[in-house]
Amino acid sequence: MAVFRLSDGGTRMAVNATQNVLHIWRLVDGRRGHENQSAALVAALQEQIAVTEMTLPVASWRRRVRDIQQQTAFHAQSSLQPDLILAVGHKTHWPMLRLQRRFGGKTVVLMKPSLPYWCFDFCLVPEHDLTRTTQLPPNVATTLGALCHLPTTSVMQADQGLIILGGPNRHHHWSNLDVAEQVHTILRAQPHIKWQVATSPRTPTQIEASLELPAAVPLRPWQKFDADWLKQQMVQAGQIWVSSDSASMLSEAVATFARVGVIDLPVKSAENKLVRFVDSLLARGLLQTYSMACENGCDLPFPAAGFAPLAEHRRCAALVLKALGLAEL
Repeated sequence: MAVFRLSDGGTRMAVNATQNVLHIWRLVDGRRGHENQSAALVAALQEQIAVTEMTLPVASWRRRVRDIQQQTAFHAQSSLQPDLILAVGHKTHWPMLRLQRRFGGKTVVLMKPSLPYWCFDFCLVPEHDLTRTTQLPPNVATTLGALCHLPTTSVMQADQGLIILGGPNRHHHWSNLDVAEQVHTILRAQPHIKWQVATSPRTPTQIEASLELPAAVPLRPWQKFDADWLKQQMVQAGQIWVSSDSASMLSEAVATFARVGVIDLPVKSAENKLVRFVDSLLARGLLQTYSMACENGCDLPFPAAGFAPLAEHRRCAALVLKALGLAEL
């Protein structure tokens, strides 16, 4: 069984020296997108090392820790002592720092924090949240979009298609009619595909009337499915279209084997983080926009040979272990 050491002077982590397990405390703020990111990193770490995980809701973290102390006679050598404290979301910053001060461990934040970078041991920051001139300190690494972990139990089916609609946000203008026109063009151009259309919490309720989908194309309102269902559909789809307002959905789409397209939305500013994110994916050949695809009859070409889904969660897990000085002996 592997033993993990800190590289700074060879000091051994107390728990790992005896248990050979990396103990993770994961702070969650109740936002599904945030929780998915930290869960993806934990899943990737589990692929490399032995891990235990405890989830602490921000709203009740004090009570939860107090209960643990009472139930386990918590002390410095407790098997529950955290080695890593992970979190996403501004509300998690102060709680994770207080937990670290009280119980030790290394802090990893998966976002551009609202506190200075030096407050945390390591920061994984989406590159689209940074300007091109940003100088990063040594404890910061960039990610391409949001981390995600998709199921591996299904196989991609070329004749399955999925369209995921977002909604108005501070970066884009939204028009139900314009979005509906793009959706219909995609459907007409590829009638051999078995399409379905899914909405999200930001999708205007009037979109259903604007879409007027054919009977063979079901509309899946977000209230009637959970995140696991949507991830399963994404893994099975041979083609996925996502409106350009949704960075998290785009991140998940390019983590599949599907061909990925972006439904165009007018931007409020040519220099915003979502434009930067789409540009980064375009530069890497991971997707095409609606306007680009329509030059080819709205039929995206298959990726070149050797294409593999983006696996940022695995790359970032390796970065975390390296940055925090955790090396397998």
